[in-house]
Amino acid sequence: MCDSLKFILNIPFEHYKKLIEDGFDLFEMGYEAKNKNLFYDSNSGFWFIDFLNHEKDYMFDSTDVKKIFEGLNYRIPKPIQISSSIKYNEKLTDEQKHIENELKYAIKAKTLLAIKEVLPNFEKYEKFFLFEESDDYKKYLMQNKLVKKDLTSLDSIDYEVFQELYEMVIKGLIDKIKNKGEKFWNIERNDIRNDSNLFNLQSFFEQSKYNSIKPEEFYDTYDYEYEVRELYTINVLNDLIGRLEQMEPNENITSFLTDASEKLKSHKSL
Repeated sequence: MCDSLKFILNIPFEHYKKLIEDGFDLFEMGYEAKNKNLFYDSNSGFWFIDFLNHEKDYMFDSTDVKKIFEGLNYRIPKPIQISSSIKYNEKLTDEQKHIENELKYAIKAKTLLAIKEVLPNFEKYEKFFLFEESDDYKKYLMQNKLVKKDLTSLDSIDYEVFQELYEMVIKGLIDKIKNKGEKFWNIERNDIRNDSNLFNLQSFFEQSKYNSIKPEEFYDTYDYEYEVRELYTINVLNDLIGRLEQMEPNENITSFLTDASEKLKSHKSL
């Protein structure tokens, strides 16, 4: 395993960069990153196969933050995926686990540097991109000065970026309701979560001043996380309802607000 990880780590940085660039160039092909679809050739670099479809009207735009996150999360393979084909059953010592983790962190960090090289303005959003990563990996990035910001706390700039990304999510949800007739139940149970998770907004919310729920109030971590998700969902729904009520109504808006009025009665007040 370590030999495999060392091989991936030693792949030239230019090949890392080209993987990111190729992924954005092929963005409209609808590729979904999977381990079995990524290959490497020492001369030509990374190859990936098995595209889902061709959305000719959905091209990559480096000024579109939604497409950047979508590309990085779903349409560009990650170099470390090659190592997933290596299987081993030995029980590792703590020292071996540490060595393996350090190699994995180095590969992920090299990938992050390639992303920032291809997208010079990405640094503004990298904290949200990294929100779901482990604390140990975040510490690795900070200790090696690979990021400029403290990844373990929130500051006023983070709240500004959150608001920018949140507005993108709200705008998209309103479009689904107003122009596409998306039903209340689907917005409530699927779209709010999925659209927000693209930017890790729920994770930010949990750590932010907006979250009034305290983990020590719950015996089980799952119960706490469930309540946080519910609070976030209720907040977004109330925001959506307020904005829709200020808009000129059409059939879709009226239907959504009618369903919202009825369904939200069953929600406990948060």
